[in-house]
Amino acid sequence: ACRAEESDGRLRAGLLADFVVVDRDPFDSDALLGARILRTVVGGRTVHRAG
Repeated sequence: ACRAEESDGRLRAGLLADFVVVDRDPFDSDALLGARILRTVVGGRTVHRAG
């Protein structure tokens, strides 16, 4: 079993994370439509970095 309930939904040292970093306010849905993805992190490792 994965026991995802022990690691999902938290962002802190020692836990894995999947997320993107964008060049706009991620809470502004209109601005986000044209956002550029600066970095993608999967399982705590950077898999894409804008260059």
